[in-house]
Amino acid sequence: MQHVAATGPNPLSVCPELVAGSHRWGRRFVPRLFISHDNYVAVQDNYEQVPDINVQRDDYPIFAWALALGDCIVFHMLTLHGAPGTTELTTRRRAFSTRWLGDDAVFATRPWDTSPPLGDVHLNAGDCMHHASFPLVWKTTTVD
Repeated sequence: MQHVAATGPNPLSVCPELVAGSHRWGRRFVPRLFISHDNYVAVQDNYEQVPDINVQRDDYPIFAWALALGDCIVFHMLTLHGAPGTTELTTRRRAFSTRWLGDDAVFATRPWDTSPPLGDVHLNAGDCMHHASFPLVWKTTTVD
């Protein structure tokens, strides 16, 4: 799950957009750089090119919201998402992004550098995410 919090007024025209339900498509895409929209790497086995959502906007349920200071959007990490340009703003668009994992998450390798970089994380594919970079922030308790 990814969490994005607004740090100022952001009209709908510059806010992040999400393709509703795309996390359930059962497909994996090569991520794109937000600045250039270039792929991180060439298309790899088991991954595909992100579809050109902007050309086919009417074919997808796209969600977006105007955000004010303190607002947040929470979505599944596999949800296709992006944001339009900010040419109409007189200030910078600012956001704070975090990533949250369930206790069932395991480490996975990718054929590209992750964002954010995980250079200090030395786990093997399939390992539980027990590492200082992934602190436990909440644990359920069971009642007998």
